[in-house]
Amino acid sequence: MGSAPNDLPSPPFYRRLGADENCEPTWSRASVARGIVCSALALALTFLFFARGTGSAAPSRCVFNVFLARHCDKNPPWAKDPTRMELCTEQGLLRGEHLARAFGPQGQFPAPGRLFARKLIPGVYSSRDLYLLWPLAQRLHLLVNTSFAPDEALDMVNSLKAEREASCLAGSELTVLVSWDHCSIPALAQALGCEDEMCKLCWDDADFDKVLWLRFTALTSDTRWNLTPRAVAEGFAAPKSVAGYRECLGNPAESSNFGFKCHAPEAWRTLPEDRSGLS
Repeated sequence: MGSAPNDLPSPPFYRRLGADENCEPTWSRASVARGIVCSALALALTFLFFARGTGSAAPSRCVFNVFLARHCDKNPPWAKDPTRMELCTEQGLLRGEHLARAFGPQGQFPAPGRLFARKLIPGVYSSRDLYLLWPLAQRLHLLVNTSFAPDEALDMVNSLKAEREASCLAGSELTVLVSWDHCSIPALAQALGCEDEMCKLCWDDADFDKVLWLRFTALTSDTRWNLTPRAVAEGFAAPKSVAGYRECLGNPAESSNFGFKCHAPEAWRTLPEDRSGLS
C-alpha cells in the first residue's frame, strides 16, 4: 500500500521559520536577544499605559459647606408688640418649617450633617435658634450641638475648622448649618477665613432671611482650602425695609467684641445715628 501523501512543506521552509526538519525550534543567541528586547519593550509600554491612565484621573476633592443663619423672627423690645425672650413670632415658627424644606432632601441647599445653636441659659429650655432648627433636625434625624455659649463663638469656629479637616481625611463632603445671633455672624464668617465684603457687612436688625454660605474646597492630597462665599436667601419673608443696627449697639455679642469689625451698609446712611450706629 502506498504511503499517504505528505502535505508538510519541504525542509527548507522549516529552516526559514527557525526550525529543523522535525519541527523542533532552533535557538540562536541573536533570536534570544531579540525576544528579551521585545518582551522588555512590551512591559515598558504596558507600564507607561497604566501610569498615564492613573495620572489623568481626577484627584479626590474635599468639600465643606458652612451656612450661617440668623435665628427665627421676633419683634424687638422697643416694638409695639415685643416678642418674649427666647420665643418667636408666628412668622418665625413658619420660617423654621420652611427651612426644613430648603435644607432637606431635594431642597435648594445641601442637606446638613451637623447643626449648631447657642448654648441654652441655665433654667431655660428653648431658644430662637432651636425653634428655627427643630423642624429640620426632626426631618434629618439630627441632634443640635448647643455646646457653645454666645461668648464662645470663636471656640465654635475652631471646632468647625477641626471638623473640616476630619471630614477631608475621611474623604467625605460635609455641610454644617449654624443658627446664631445676627450681631455675631460677621465675626463668625471672618474668623472662618472669609475676607469678602459680604462677610464684613453688619447684619440688619430686620433681616431674618439672609444666609451666608461659605463653601470650602481642597484636594485631599493638599488641604489648602479655597473659599467661595455667597450671600443667599432662605426665600421666606424677606425684609420689607432696613432697620439698622440698634439691637447690636452695645451688645456683648456684637462682632467687634470678638476682634472682627463689620461695616455699615450704604442703606443705613438714611437712618438716624441711634439706629445705624454711624457717626
